[in-house]
Amino acid sequence: MPVTTQNAPWEILALLRFFLAFVVLSGHLSWYPAASGGFVETFDDFGGKAAVLGFLLMSGFSIAASLEREEKGFYLRRLLRIYPLYLGAVALSLLVEAATNGHVQIGAFSIEGEKYSAALGNLFFLQAFFVRPLQFDGPLWSLAIEVFYYLLAPFFRRLEQKRLLALMALSLFCFLLPRSADFGLAYRALLKSNALDFLWCWLLGFLLWWERSVATLGFAVLGAAAVRFGPMTPEPLAVVTFLAPLAALLLRGRIAFPQRLRGVAAYLGAFSYPLYLFHFPAMIMGYAIFGLRAPEALLALALATALLAFHAIDRQRERRGGYVPFSATGVHKTCSMRSAPLASMTSRSKPSAMPLAGGIWASASRKSSSTG
Repeated sequence: MPVTTQNAPWEILALLRFFLAFVVLSGHLSWYPAASGGFVETFDDFGGKAAVLGFLLMSGFSIAASLEREEKGFYLRRLLRIYPLYLGAVALSLLVEAATNGHVQIGAFSIEGEKYSAALGNLFFLQAFFVRPLQFDGPLWSLAIEVFYYLLAPFFRRLEQKRLLALMALSLFCFLLPRSADFGLAYRALLKSNALDFLWCWLLGFLLWWERSVATLGFAVLGAAAVRFGPMTPEPLAVVTFLAPLAALLLRGRIAFPQRLRGVAAYLGAFSYPLYLFHFPAMIMGYAIFGLRAPEALLALALATALLAFHAIDRQRERRGGYVPFSATGVHKTCSMRSAPLASMTSRSKPSAMPLAGGIWASASRKSSSTG
């Protein structure tokens, strides 16, 4: 069954985005000395890097839907969607860095401020390419690679399927490379190329918008095996984190979602983006400036900060008409239907869609550094 605006699982994906954002938050909360055990460890076991993969999988699917709806204005739509909150998060991280004199010790983790050039580079999504991510908001590393995929998305749309599959195979190979080995400078540079390591998962979601071919299903199986046995996702429940959004995409149209919960799902899905962006500097602020130690207090501050940013920046912008609102199904209420199939993949005509607030909002788990 081809994807349409009716059978695309937008509400389920929205809830999964919130779940993955909470997994990321829990992974960072586990850094704090008093936050061991309990719900923190339970959610951290789902794996921060696996959450990155889950976000990318859904992002690729959503971006394919957005491009099919209308390619014209795609870059502007993405910029208006992600940048205002992103800029707010960068500003908060710089304020917290200044208030702590650029140094915070959280258990075994030492967080050091970056140079002004790094802050400037982060404003233009150059982190992990040319500058380091801001250490006071380390999760921003993943925004850079997602924006990189946005820039290439129209190009990917025009590539033949076999070429996309070749890119995915190369990316999956890099994803599976041993992280502890050292075979020289070129190998170390390859290990640091997050944009290449995670591309296979984004492209898998991208291809799944159009069809569930034998090749894409084969990559889904290979991807699940890579998450289960690969060096980047050692957490015991990491494969579950990857399989949940994958199942939602593969079983689209077969899962009934309660009508009365659609608004709640849409809200939580949209809220997951500011939660991802703001939780890291908010918890540092609570720990280093306000003296909070209890994990419940740090969690409450992270949620409150994200909510404040969400309603002060994102929802106010929506009311002013700064970006196009979405219905509960993920489709703009006034959008027209058009078809623009991926090159050499399918000639079927399908209704177009504009996804719910797309994006990946994830970070490294407790077993990884804040820069990913």
